[in-house]
Amino acid sequence: MYNQSCEVDLPMQRGQTLCCTLDNVPLISKCGTLPPESCFFSLICSTGSFMVMVIVFLRYAHVIEKHQNCVLNTASLSTGWICAAGLIMVGNFQVQIT
Repeated sequence: MYNQSCEVDLPMQRGQTLCCTLDNVPLISKCGTLPPESCFFSLICSTGSFMVMVIVFLRYAHVIEKHQNCVLNTASLSTGWICAAGLIMVGNFQVQIT
């Protein structure tokens, strides 16, 4: 659909009329629902989520080793893991935008 002839001529374009409207730009929210891209999008989100969980846990362990366990450190661990769970949800449950 992108870069094909548009139904409406755009005033700022010269030569061949191209589709450069916001409806035809390949955004990640549109491309992430199509079959080949959805697998890569899900894989990248799951891998990134796992790395976030590991980094948050290593930071938590490092702070415990250097200082006493505190509420702020535990809150950062739980917040980081909630964000990682949200990223898994975004990657694995894609909704097709029509």
